[in-house]
Amino acid sequence: MRNTSNLREAMLLEAVLEIARDECLHGEWDEIEPLLAEAWEELRGDDTVPWAGVADRVRASCGTKGRLH
Repeated sequence: MRNTSNLREAMLLEAVLEIARDECLHGEWDEIEPLLAEAWEELRGDDTVPWAGVADRVRASCGTKGRLH
């Protein structure tokens, strides 16, 4: 069952990273982050890390692309 959870988490993370990169072009992190966190928490499985476990990585992905405001 853990393999399914790992796959779910990887797919969810990739989707959130892509959305974050796009949204960071148009808004401030403080505006975007609560929406991303809410979506993550609604979509993650019980065996998937909470938002706090991925938030820094998501924010960094915006910053490394020079997109974070």
